[in-house]
Amino acid sequence: MSQVEHARKPRRLTGLIGLLCATLIVSGCTVARAISDDEVIEQDPTTRTVGTRIDDNALTRLALINIRRASDDLMQANLSVSSHNGNVLLYGQVPSEDARALAEAEVLKLKKVRRVYNELEVAGPTSMLTRSGDAWITGKVKTQLLASEHVRGRNIKVVTENGTTYLMGLVTRLEAEEATEITRNISGVQQVVRLFEYVD
Repeated sequence: MSQVEHARKPRRLTGLIGLLCATLIVSGCTVARAISDDEVIEQDPTTRTVGTRIDDNALTRLALINIRRASDDLMQANLSVSSHNGNVLLYGQVPSEDARALAEAEVLKLKKVRRVYNELEVAGPTSMLTRSGDAWITGKVKTQLLASEHVRGRNIKVVTENGTTYLMGLVTRLEAEEATEITRNISGVQQVVRLFEYVD
């Protein structure tokens, strides 16, 4: 089963459209939003195969190439692509809703894409200072996950955009909770978005 979860420090939540089930949980000053569906992982996948890793790398490159070629706006936009187990994450900034929709449509044309998480924001590009901060956050989160005795950190992909940290991977539910707790306590993280697939 796959799950997308948003956990953020106090900050206005934006809606997600077209998802099947939403649960809102409030604990202290942290809000967690969980959106899930009933898709089941077909292979037993506590780790990905070499073939899957190669496919994901190829998918990431091809998706970005096709997005850039789709329009001048997308060619110049500050956007990135990350893939894990056929799930594709789009993140960054684009100049319009049309550009945002076009980027997703281009990715959906590709084979081996299981789903697209479109986290692109209609906004101007972030500053170099913000991008440097995002890189620092990503490195810090990865280090802490690898150091944890309760999380297989190598199984979790981490990317950060404008203070929002995205976690992707094949994990148990306990690992998901631990990884989220580790991430939300890193300085500079404003929101945690969980794009996990569960193996239990």
